[in-house]
Parts: sequence; C-alpha cells; structure tokens
Amino acid sequence: MGRMLDILSEGESLNRIAARVSSERWFGSKTRQIAEAVIRDSAEVRMDGSNFLLALIDFRFDDCGEELYFVPLLLSEKRDEVKDAWFETDCGAGKLYVGDALQSADFIEYLMEIARSGSRVNFGKGSAHYSLTRYFRECMPPAGSGIRRMEVEQSNSSSVIGGRAIYKTFRRLQAGINPDYEMPLFISQRSASAIVPRPLAYLEYSSGERMALGILSEYVPNDGDCWKYFTSTLLQQTTGGIGSPEEIDDAVADIAGTVAEMHNVLSGGEGVRGFEPERIGEEDVKRWLNGYTALRERTLASLSNREKLPARVKPLADQLLSVQDSAADVRELFGPLLSGSTHKIRTHGDLHLGQILRASGRYIIIDFEGEPMRDIGERRMLHCALRDVAGMLRSLDYAVMYAHRASGSNGEDAAKNFSSRMQRIFLDSYWRNYRPVAAYLPPSFEGMTDSLKFFVREKAMYEIAYELNNRPDWTDIPLRALLSIL
Repeated sequence: MGRMLDILSEGESLNRIAARVSSERWFGSKTRQIAEAVIRDSAEVRMDGSNFLLALIDFRFDDCGEELYFVPLLLSEKRDEVKDAWFETDCGAGKLYVGDALQSADFIEYLMEIARSGSRVNFGKGSAHYSLTRYFRECMPPAGSGIRRMEVEQSNSSSVIGGRAIYKTFRRLQAGINPDYEMPLFISQRSASAIVPRPLAYLEYSSGERMALGILSEYVPNDGDCWKYFTSTLLQQTTGGIGSPEEIDDAVADIAGTVAEMHNVLSGGEGVRGFEPERIGEEDVKRWLNGYTALRERTLASLSNREKLPARVKPLADQLLSVQDSAADVRELFGPLLSGSTHKIRTHGDLHLGQILRASGRYIIIDFEGEPMRDIGERRMLHCALRDVAGMLRSLDYAVMYAHRASGSNGEDAAKNFSSRMQRIFLDSYWRNYRPVAAYLPPSFEGMTDSLKFFVREKAMYEIAYELNNRPDWTDIPLRALLSIL
C-alpha cells in the first residue's frame, strides 16, 4: 500500500477529507469556508490486516481562523472493509478506500489494547498515551468484549465496550485538561452518591502542548436520558392539554436534588488546583454583563431581519425589539450575589435534560465537556452555579412546550402553567438540598430566585440565537419565555 501519510497528504485527498468532515455533525464550523487542510501530525497503525492513520488535521478557513481536529482514518484496498467510505483514491496497484476509523470495531479494540498494555503511540512529532485512574482495573472490560457504536448525533464520537465502559473520542482538539475528564474524576472521588460515571482512563497527545484525544469511562446501564423520558411521558399524559402526573413531579424533585449534590461537591474544592471556590466580585459581574450584552446585540440584529422570520415569530420578535433592556436594570439582578459571601465554583456548563440519564431509580449527570465551541480555558473557569440551574429550568420549559406542540393541543395556557409548576418544584427541591462547603448561592431563597433571573434571561437569549440558525419555527418558545421575564 505504501506509506499512508504520503497517499493522504496529496492535495486532492485532503480536499476530499475536508469536504466530508465539514458535513459531519461533530464539525463545529459548518458556516465557515475551509480554505486548506493540513496534517499537523499523524501515526500509522497496522492491526490484523487493518490500516489506520491517526491524523491531527488543521482546518484553515477563509476568515484566517483555524481549528485542529482529530480525524482517525481507516484505509483499505477492499471496499467492503470500509463502512460508508468517504472517498477512493489511487494507490499504485489499485484503489484505496478511505473512511472514518471510529466506524471500525477493530480500531476501538486497538484503543482499548493500548490502554490495557500501557503502550505509547508514536506520532511523527509527538506521542499519545493513557493516564489511568484507580477505577480502571475494576471496570475495564477484557479483550474481545463486544463493541457497540452509539448512533446518537453529538459533537464527539462514542462506543460502548462490553456493556461496562464507554469510550468517547474528542474531535476538536485544544491544549489543556478536558473538563469531561477532570470534573467526573473530582466528583467521583468526593461524592458518597454515584451521580456521575467514573472516569477510567484519559488518552492524551503531547508535543509541547497536551491535548485530550479521548476518555474511557464507566458505562452506566440506563433507560435513556431525561429529555426523552419527559417528552414521551408528557405526550402520553396529554389529552387535550398537558397532564400533571405525580411521576413527573417526583422526577423533577429528584433531578434537582442530584444537581444540588453535584454543586455541593464542587463547592468543596479548596486546595485543589482549578477547583478552589472564589468569592463573586465586581469583575465577575462586569464580565458576565459584557457577555450578555454582546449576545443580546447579535441576537436582536438577527431578529430585526423580519422577512426571514416565520409568521408566528414575527410579532414576538417585534415585542422583544421594543423592550428597553438597560444594563442598569440587568445589573440589579446581581445584588444578592454581591451582598454576601457567595462563591463561584466549577459548574457543568451545558446542563439540560439531555445530559442526565435515568438509571435504576437514580439520576446520572454526563457530558461535562461544556459548550464544545468555547475554548477549554473558558470552559474550565469558575462560574455561578445558577447558570446550571437556569439551563435546567429552560430545558424543563422546552420539554413541556415540545410535548404541547407535538400533541396538537390548543391548551397553551395549561402548558405554561404546568411549565411554571415544574420549575417551582425544581427550585424548591434544589434549595432544600443545598448543603455547601463554600456558599455558592445567596443567603435566601428569594435572593437566589432574583439573581437566577439574569441567567435564565441569558440562556433564553442564547436559545433564540440558536433556533434562528437551526430551527426557526421553534424560536417562539424561548422568545415567549424571555418576554415573560422582561
């Protein structure tokens, strides 16, 4: 076959890789035009007749920006060995088929074998190796365990090994410790409750800078995520309007208790680098306000382009555009956070019902990576815990409104009332389970709910921007929520 790197470093092959990668769910910059793709470093692996190229590829854009992605490739002269081949190219004696190595069970088994053996993978310029946690030997499946690729679309790629472990490959690479490893490790070592999957091993590439390529974690058997549970249960209960099953009330309260337990543990990071709580101060408020103001300006600019808005969104957009949302009014919401000794702590950063699993009567929080398109440094920053709470409240509202819309019901007022009720149950339970090491909430329930209004406002504004770009017909859901609190 010749050297894989030589074959794939040709301009035409890299152009084909770029064209395919740009359409993948895990590629974050779909709206940017790729000007050039360059292999920064790579490792060639041959295993049981399979040929893999572990490629770190820089994608450079027309706007002069660039992003680095981990793109492991499977190469074979046999078409049937490459599932969903990306393209074919000449390799001297014949054709070479190129596809995603993560579709191959042999490649996942290779990644597991280097974890078991402690082997180092040598690249042209750097190397990769695993760091193991104390949970590795207890949970690691033996060689030859079955491998099942998870088909759910996400910003990374995951496979379940032997029903005991799950391997997640990080696609976009950035220097620094990935929070999807350090957060569950910190919580697992300090929580008496099993509220996160235990991390087993962490695959890291090093060449001057250290970057996470993947994480191996305990697989927790489960009944699916809470988004699917809530929406399906609400739809089953809908008979002309949203129902109010006691089962849902109990689930909301238990989930809130789990989120509070996570925050309680994270508030105990004194003496641990990257986790030490700090008092919320004026500089924090200034930074959060500036971020909100920039988000608001971008979102309102998009809403002002009325001819592209769906009919039911236009009147709501007009209402929002007419609202005077002054910085002074918004800043007042931070009063309770600044009046005492409230601390910022590490937070989940992207918490919603889809990030919580139902597992044998308990709830498991997953995916601590944060918003993947943000820099790792930003995702690892201390923040107000109420940001996670706001994410949960907005997710509960979305679940109710989704079920209401999918049912074809006309009972919109009933849906709004039920959403408000679920959010009250969540907040009551969250406050009851608040047992911090370092205080991360204002001293009173009223102070908490007052400051929470800022983070709910910020989250709803983010949702409006997201829906405008992805699902314009759904933009009215966050618009109505935002208008109700302004």
